[in-house]
Amino acid sequence: TAVHDVMKNSLLLPTVQKKTAPFKGYAAGEVIFDHDAALSYLMECFPSLLPSYNVLEPGQRASILFTQSRINFNNGWFVQGEAPAGAMLS
Repeated sequence: TAVHDVMKNSLLLPTVQKKTAPFKGYAAGEVIFDHDAALSYLMECFPSLLPSYNVLEPGQRASILFTQSRINFNNGWFVQGEAPAGAMLS
């Protein structure tokens, strides 16, 4: 997807807030350096920081959240065949 790697920009990496801690093993005050987990954090806890995502209907957001956060789907791997099928579809 277009937003999959946006969190590879270190200036955008979020710090886990007290009200959302713990988040997937990250404690309050900890910077989420994993770009996939960072995007997941924003999508789940602060969707308003992603305006194009935030304006979607809840069902549409759920589909995107599922592919980006829950199953860690990497569209680049899929369309370019950069990984074995087991890794792409597991």
